[in-house]
Amino acid sequence: MKIVAFSDCHWLYKQIKKFPKADICIFAGDWCGSGESFYETLHFVNWFEKLPYNYKILIPGNHDIFCENNISLCKEMFRENGAVLLIDEMIEVNGLKIYGTPWSPEFNNWAFMKPEKELKTIFKHIPANLDILITHTPPKGICDPNGYGSDELRKVLPNINPKVHIFGHNHNGYGYMENATTKFYKIGRASCRERV
Repeated sequence: MKIVAFSDCHWLYKQIKKFPKADICIFAGDWCGSGESFYETLHFVNWFEKLPYNYKILIPGNHDIFCENNISLCKEMFRENGAVLLIDEMIEVNGLKIYGTPWSPEFNNWAFMKPEKELKTIFKHIPANLDILITHTPPKGICDPNGYGSDELRKVLPNINPKVHIFGHNHNGYGYMENATTKFYKIGRASCRERV
């Protein structure tokens, strides 16, 4: 099974002219620029619907303020247009267990942000033995050269042991790392991966 993943378009997604062939498309948050406008989300929903993938799965990010304030509406908008918006929940696709959570450490009063002590509570509910974990924030220190990732996410990862962890958020450190249990993909609009 092939997966294409990207994130952090910030309203520039229409500049992406070509996507690789894949079965599943994953978006790891930040479709909005300023993030407060319904129309930013509506335009992204309509664009995302047209992508040629059998399964489209996404989470919001810290710029997706309208989504945080209107979670039910956004879930419905994406669902009606053939996509699944995950917020602290799991979906199974062709036997793959995929979990998505949008939360990041606090700064500048953006969306889906909490202090680390609250993130500890959120992240401890991520189920173990996932095939794919999608977060907006990196785990601190993994493809995270500026250290903006979550320390609490990093601490809980050994208990989760996802096979693949996909994330975006801070706009540097794109790339790939792996340890004995997990392949980590730091992605963004400039770093689509054809296969995980």
